Amino acid sequence: MDPDVLQALQDLGLEDPQAAAEEIKNYMEQVKEQVKEQVIERVLDYFSDKWGIGRSELEPVIIQLAGSVSLGGLQANASLQVVDADGSKSCEKCLFWHQYKKRVDQGECRRFAPQHLDAPPPDALGGLVIKNRGIWPVTINSDWCGEFKAKE
Repeated sequence: MDPDVLQALQDLGLEDPQAAAEEIKNYMEQVKEQVKEQVIERVLDYFSDKWGIGRSELEPVIIQLAGSVSLGGLQANASLQVVDADGSKSCEKCLFWHQYKKRVDQGECRRFAPQHLDAPPPDALGGLVIKNRGIWPVTINSDWCGEFKAKE
């Protein structure tokens, strides 16, 4: 394990930095697998619609190809830039999307409850206090996902 990582974890007040680092790595692997499953679903939806081929027919090929695609180096808040082929299932046409007033190309997906966000301590922000709150995923109007529901 990287000694700088262990020192940083110890500086954060964790009693067993080695165990904490292992726990973080294990959880990252779990999240990576979940992301990989989401990527496969998104790719299946996209190419099934684009080519007019059933998902069940495409799935074996997509899964086999997914094994050769590395998802290493994922960055926080990275988003796939795959778009709905004809825009018919874009966020701006979804019942769950709440458009921002000032940035009309952006909005929040409110399909599910907001995720809890722990605010950094005030001393990390020069005394600025931010209340703990929930956040929804921010998307652009042309994004899309498999949870689309048309506005009525």
